[in-house]
Amino acid sequence: MDHQRVNAIARSHHPIGAPISGVTVNKVLRRAARRANARILELGCGQAAWAMQALAHCPDGHADAVDLNPYALERAEAAAALRDLADRLTLHERDARTYVPDGDYDLVLCVGATRAFGGFAGTLAAAGRHVNAHGVLIVGERFVEAPPSEWPNSADAGALHFSDAGALDRGKARALGSGEAGLLDSSDAGAVAAGDAGSLGSGDAVAVDAGDGGGLGAGGAEAFDSGDAGPVDAGGAEAFDSGDAGAVDAGGAEAFDSSDAGAVDAGDGEALDAGGAAALDSGDGLAGLTDLPGLVDAATAAGWQPIYAHVSDPAEWDDYEWSCTGSLLEWALDNPGHPDAPEAARAARERRNRWLRGYRGVLGFATLVLRRAS
Repeated sequence: MDHQRVNAIARSHHPIGAPISGVTVNKVLRRAARRANARILELGCGQAAWAMQALAHCPDGHADAVDLNPYALERAEAAAALRDLADRLTLHERDARTYVPDGDYDLVLCVGATRAFGGFAGTLAAAGRHVNAHGVLIVGERFVEAPPSEWPNSADAGALHFSDAGALDRGKARALGSGEAGLLDSSDAGAVAAGDAGSLGSGDAVAVDAGDGGGLGAGGAEAFDSGDAGPVDAGGAEAFDSGDAGAVDAGGAEAFDSSDAGAVDAGDGEALDAGGAAALDSGDGLAGLTDLPGLVDAATAAGWQPIYAHVSDPAEWDDYEWSCTGSLLEWALDNPGHPDAPEAARAARERRNRWLRGYRGVLGFATLVLRRAS
């Protein structure tokens, strides 16, 4: 089955290719606080979800979005037309690594796409070249949230292989204590409880959960609701439809494969031990990831200061993983006669097993808002 098509199907019910809610996207973009006519660049964009939402925050801005996956870019084009953003969004079907920097973007985004640049450090260097002197760089990356002693079957070899070794090779993954789960506490998650339509502050974008009907705050900013069917025409708000979720190519943003923590490659078997648990090996790519303090240290060492960060919570991870695996299974069930249906179902089962019996609670994901130190 075509890898890019797997990505497209897997992302059909999740707006972005990372364990981040729509509420979080708006919160992070508000903290970036770019001018109304900002120049925006998203590298490894998938369906350009971040770029389009950034344009909602910058009503006179323009965005470039770069990815290799034609399925994703086709959906991005349709979504941009639906949201009346086609004249402000330029899509580039090319490898994000070869996009020529001009160093004059106000906001550069690379969330869940660090494997395209060889990890977190490489992303800071490559994406940073596009950011102007006073600009903001937003990078989303995985980190190790549990010490190796807590990894399932850590003595077993290689059942869960990360070809993307991730951010940094610090020799070992530093364990996080129970009180060090992240930079932000649960009150910073930005979620609005079911049935709530309240704003997140005067002039702020309103966080709308799947149970909301698209409520808007005083600022009339954008809603990002997986249950919405299209743009919300109230106070200039914009909603991301669940169909806006996009496939992400291996050359661009995070693919539905090893970079997502659970390999679903056709040649990658489930590799389960007798107890049925997916093994995580300390000698595998997971050991190349740092913990959250190490991720922040790497950013500052590269000359960037984190002015804000969001650490994805368990609910965001669960929504992301259930959406990816469920979308593939649903497609297979709806298309029983399609030659790719068995492989789509197998890929979903393998990933679900690796998540539930492997990296759930082990991997974290942080989205950092960065500015240059000088």
